[in-house]
Amino acid sequence: MPKDMRSFLDHAGDMVLEVDKPVKREDLSTLIIQANRLTFVLGERWPNCKLAIAVDDDVDITSAEDLVWSISTRVDAAEHMFAIPNSRGHPINPTAKQIGDNPRDVLFTKWGLDATKPPLQDADARARFERTLPPNHGTVRLEDFL
Repeated sequence: MPKDMRSFLDHAGDMVLEVDKPVKREDLSTLIIQANRLTFVLGERWPNCKLAIAVDDDVDITSAEDLVWSISTRVDAAEHMFAIPNSRGHPINPTAKQIGDNPRDVLFTKWGLDATKPPLQDADARARFERTLPPNHGTVRLEDFL
């Protein structure tokens, strides 16, 4: 794993990559595929990662809420999603298709999401993806209105 990335592998074998240094979006699919291969090689218990999500360092990779937020606000499914069909899978996955006599001979489609901001070179587009909070966030008290 490159030094400018952190990863989190959840209990199901899905991986989240935190990218500290912004890279061009087209490079992320290569990084996710490499991480998928790394997970396959290193992971004996969960040998196949089915989903990989790349996020920026402003997203807590261990927080489901942050991950959903980054996907909802930074992913255009037509441009930032990719699939790797006919990949080796884990037999416990219900979407796996049996391809041989051995129960472990299964295939499924792996997929990745680029939930990062645009690269630093595009400052105007990148600024649109900064986290924002509503006006007076943290100063308004519900009790004042009840």
